[in-house]
Amino acid sequence: MATTEIPLNKIKGLPEAQFRSSDPGVKSEYAKEMNEGMRFPPVVVFQDKGKFILADGFQRVEAARSIECTKIAAEIREPYEGETAERSAILYAAGANVHGARRTIQDKRNAVCALLTDPEWSTWTNRQIAKQCRVSHTFVDNLRAKLDKERERNLNQKGSGQSGNDVATGGKENGKVSDLSDRRKAAENEQPTSSTGSKPQDSSSTSNDEPEDAVFSFLVTVFADLEDAEITGTQAFKKYGDRLAEYSKAVKFIKDYSNARDRERGAA
Repeated sequence: MATTEIPLNKIKGLPEAQFRSSDPGVKSEYAKEMNEGMRFPPVVVFQDKGKFILADGFQRVEAARSIECTKIAAEIREPYEGETAERSAILYAAGANVHGARRTIQDKRNAVCALLTDPEWSTWTNRQIAKQCRVSHTFVDNLRAKLDKERERNLNQKGSGQSGNDVATGGKENGKVSDLSDRRKAAENEQPTSSTGSKPQDSSSTSNDEPEDAVFSFLVTVFADLEDAEITGTQAFKKYGDRLAEYSKAVKFIKDYSNARDRERGAA
């Protein structure tokens, strides 16, 4: 795709399309390198009449503006079929991971949650969303289950001031994309409890008769972490040790799976 230079003052960055946290250190480093004449990969924008909606390259744009550049190299794209330039930029940004630091787990959650809480994109299959966001389908499976559970919990709460639909749509009105804060809160994975600060457990949770859906949900969580974070089996047991003790049926499955993953990495 052709690359051209476009005015920085014509570029519009959407908060909804910025799934990664801004890093002042990276911005300063980029600015210094730009001043030294280093050429950076073009940013990606979607054309919207006289404006350009930024989809990839937020740090580069910020760095260029900080040293008072007037133009920047850009790859100009047309909106996806049936989508506006703004929504196209959000879709592209959800899977953008070409330049700069590798995405964190939270970056991936932010992107997946944006699609899962959108009235249109949430109707996609988990595999379609996984492909768009460049994550595993189990990662999407787990996050969709958490959002559904959160929505059900809110529907059952009275006087909370927020309906289940608010949670499901991330605070949108009339299908328009709004601030990502609600989505990101809803996308937070439950953290494993520690031996020093664990919540009171029902006696059935430590028996051999725990519900199959609870075990499956936990398995999905660990498998997604193993795949997307690329941690070793040993690290997985250390991270999830307390909860593994609560789910006796899950221990053998996790151990076999993590050992297989370790062998694959060792042979690679």
